[in-house]
Amino acid sequence: DTDTDTDTDTDTDTDQSAMCPCAGDTWWADKDTDATVHIRPTGAVDGWSDTLGTPSHPLTSLAEAQSVLSGNDTLHTVAMWPGEHSAAGETITWLVEHNITLTGCGPDDSTLSLTPASEAQAHLELGRGADSTGAASANISDLTLVATVSDLPLIHVNDGDNVNMSRLLLQGNGLVPLLIIGQSTAVVLQESSLINGAQAIWIEDSDVSLE
Repeated sequence: DTDTDTDTDTDTDTDQSAMCPCAGDTWWADKDTDATVHIRPTGAVDGWSDTLGTPSHPLTSLAEAQSVLSGNDTLHTVAMWPGEHSAAGETITWLVEHNITLTGCGPDDSTLSLTPASEAQAHLELGRGADSTGAASANISDLTLVATVSDLPLIHVNDGDNVNMSRLLLQGNGLVPLLIIGQSTAVVLQESSLINGAQAIWIEDSDVSLE
């Protein structure tokens, strides 16, 4: 916004909706910006100061987002700006267990490298899992997800229900399947690419839609 004050300072009341992190406003068009935490790997936007996690004062990591979102029931989306992001798989699992949607600016712009937990069966574990304590649903879109360990799948959906993955690039290591889906219903993978896996997808006793 243009500074309309009569003084000489910079207007700090700039409309945040004008600060779309994605080229062409593709991300901003259909999201509730007031319920979103923003992550920019390179840190805060120069010259801006605002509430932590807003477009003018984005966080720098998903771990920071987990801290901000803990105990907060008004925020339900994490927006990952262009750049190279990284996170522990259990951080992503925690986010989806708390009904947080993860979205980026598209697989060409927003990349997330995942580090699995020590006892994990995959870099990212979705669904209720063997102990039935996880979240059945998940929403992840517009990202490249990268495996960092050679002998683990990228994503394992175990006992999932209403898992939606769209506009993703899943990048593995060539040794194991990229995506394993077991005992799950209403799993949707759309407009996505899978590369460098021993197999792209392994499906067992599940209702999966590939679009």
